[in-house]
Amino acid sequence: MAEMKAKAEQQRVAEEAREGERRQREGAAYQTPEQRAEAARAARQAAAEGRAEREEARVAEKRFDPARDYYQLLGIPRGASAADVRRTYKRLALLYHPDKHKAEGVEQQAAIQEKFKQARGGAST
Repeated sequence: MAEMKAKAEQQRVAEEAREGERRQREGAAYQTPEQRAEAARAARQAAAEGRAEREEARVAEKRFDPARDYYQLLGIPRGASAADVRRTYKRLALLYHPDKHKAEGVEQQAAIQEKFKQARGGAST
């Protein structure tokens, strides 16, 4: 038991020495271990809140809009099968995908990107 206490004391002294060196090295910017832990907790919480806000925004932008006629956007009849919808969407997505039009001018890229968003159902017409 005495050995364990001695070892714990050695570890405490070594930690104090490390903190002393750090305090000297960092000067006015030095923070205690408790302050560093609190700053890390605050950063994690802010990051979690930011992730939650981004996820909420992503979900909000992908909501179904019943006022839009998605069949008309795709240019297919209302009675089209699910396979036709998928096939037409994929064709339009490949045709208007912004990565396919990198060599175009800025205005052309914006127009193509708008058509791509419309095909996705994510932009207002």
